[in-house]
Amino acid sequence: MKIIRASEKHTHGNQTFHVEILYPGNNLGKNDTGFLTIGRIDHALFKPPGLVPMHPHQDDEIFSYIRSGKMIHMDSTGKKEHLNNSYMMLM
Repeated sequence: MKIIRASEKHTHGNQTFHVEILYPGNNLGKNDTGFLTIGRIDHALFKPPGLVPMHPHQDDEIFSYIRSGKMIHMDSTGKKEHLNNSYMMLM
């Protein structure tokens, strides 16, 4: 098994919102960057107060969890969910 190093992550963002993206299948030598059912892993860092604008997700199943702090997730229908370190969300 090959370990994926932090230097192999893709990073995007700024001081308020920063995400590190890991494609677990990259080290398998295939064109598909997924590994089994996991296509990618995003490690996001968010500093309040801040807002991540509405953005589309298509053909995704997203599992969100908060290690510390809290946030509000609002979808395109206006439904809000309050997330914290004891309440996770699967979309």
